[in-house]
Amino acid sequence: MTHSGDAPATPKPTNFMLYIGGLMIAGVLVYFSFTAVNTLGLKEQAAKARVISKGYQKAGKTYTTQKVGNRMLTVPQFTPEMYLLELEVENRATACAVGKTTYDRVSAGDQVSVMYRRKRITGGIQISSVSP
Repeated sequence: MTHSGDAPATPKPTNFMLYIGGLMIAGVLVYFSFTAVNTLGLKEQAAKARVISKGYQKAGKTYTTQKVGNRMLTVPQFTPEMYLLELEVENRATACAVGKTTYDRVSAGDQVSVMYRRKRITGGIQISSVSP
């Protein structure tokens, strides 16, 4: 005799969170791999750059709210003053922060010596030092 009272096996539901977590981890790995290939081990190069413009960002304070335990805390964040130069290096514009003495010595249109790194994939320029 057959047992007619046995329930058929029901399939287990798919756990979507497992797939979403795997996709998130894969995305983070792709991002860090791209960043490593694009920036690690670059040689520093020297060049002359033209100062396009100068800028100043004053010091300030902003606030963020963070949940710590069961309480919401408002945390101040301080941003220091920055002296900025927009430079043209190899026909590409880029900006960098410099010290006040360098900022005071140069004007728009001046030529300065820079040490920089050119990123492999994006071609962006990262200035490491500026000297008038």
